[in-house]
Amino acid sequence: MLTIVSFLVVFGMVVFIHELGHFLVAKLFNIEVTEFALGFGPKLISKKYGETRYGVKLIPLGAYVKIAGIDIEEVETERSFNYKPLWQRFLVIFTGPLMNFVLAIVLFFLVFLITGIPSGSSIELGTLQPNAPAILAGLQTGDKIIAINGQKITNLRQAVQIIEANPNQSIVFEIQRQDETLKIPVTPRPDPNTGLGKISADILEKPILTKIGFLPALKYGFTWTFQVIGIIINGLKEMIIGRIAPDFTGPVGIAQLAGEAARSGLVDLFWLAAILSVNLGLFNLLPIPALDGGRLLFFVFELVRGKPVDPQKEQLVHYVGFILMMILFFIVTYKDIMKLTLN
Repeated sequence: MLTIVSFLVVFGMVVFIHELGHFLVAKLFNIEVTEFALGFGPKLISKKYGETRYGVKLIPLGAYVKIAGIDIEEVETERSFNYKPLWQRFLVIFTGPLMNFVLAIVLFFLVFLITGIPSGSSIELGTLQPNAPAILAGLQTGDKIIAINGQKITNLRQAVQIIEANPNQSIVFEIQRQDETLKIPVTPRPDPNTGLGKISADILEKPILTKIGFLPALKYGFTWTFQVIGIIINGLKEMIIGRIAPDFTGPVGIAQLAGEAARSGLVDLFWLAAILSVNLGLFNLLPIPALDGGRLLFFVFELVRGKPVDPQKEQLVHYVGFILMMILFFIVTYKDIMKLTLN
């Protein structure tokens, strides 16, 4: 249940923000908006205010906005989408993905404001195996390793190297346990296969987080959003040139990630929603028919030609693009389900 609820909240939020961008700019330019609804499918609640009918639908996945004139079958008026100047139409379409980037900035901002930023790391003991050298010496889960044999420990690799280099040799762990600082001698056992010293305990490197103020957190919100954009674009480039295999995640995979993030806490859920929002924004900007990027591409053709493309032809291209997107959707969903089944 947590997985389903988390998915609906995260996915619904990023799609709602996207459609809200289209809705607000259309209203700003006095373009007729006939419907704005949360979800899809049969109507649960519906109320008309002015020219726009607002509602909630049965399937709680995102939102839906209907702008007069985008579908060529509709009777067009002076307030229809296609009657507006090119720059206004461009902004109506572009603001959907833009709002996804704005949402990501806000979510990353909240993450850094709540948690702070890494300012170092602490090396701690995790699970200790029964009868292990660590537990026999008196070490405990949660002990923070300050030094080993007098050498200050600043990263996980240092601790592992010293332990491995001293099989059957007593080494002194200087650890912090709550408010105490203790020195505990431990004798690593040699690994039967490699001969390297082992204390049979998980050693963890955990970030030390320092709280930051409003403006630094906002700066990190912008910085991380652009970093994620760069990572995604680079990944797409690597897929296109064949350096890495194409790998996409559909609703089933996103639901699984959302459930895992929710179990880890609100901060992880914010982090996942921010990354998903950037992905949705970039995906919609791809010059593919039926996506916002496909419509923006037709606006570029219109600017170059000095006149719009025949609406019938454009609609046909978008329809074909929609069919192809649905095929891709079902393929990705099938792959997600197979991954879950095999795991």
